[in-house]
Amino acid sequence: MVVQPVVTSVLRELGFEDDLLDSTRLREDLEMDSTALVQLAMALEKRLAISIDIGNFQALGTFGELIEFIDLTTPSAVGS
Repeated sequence: MVVQPVVTSVLRELGFEDDLLDSTRLREDLEMDSTALVQLAMALEKRLAISIDIGNFQALGTFGELIEFIDLTTPSAVGS
């Protein structure tokens, strides 16, 4: 499953309009605090029907790491 468009959409819905490159830092560039990260995790859980370990999630530093984490957390579509 290609998760980048979904993650980008969720971030936009949460009000993060900055350009999102793999190197975009979640805390420094997007100015996300721990509350914003929890909101993002909850929104992604709901949108993708997944369960996210918040401790591991909050350790992510960049948008690229976020995409990789979600990609590994999201089960592959059947038949893919």
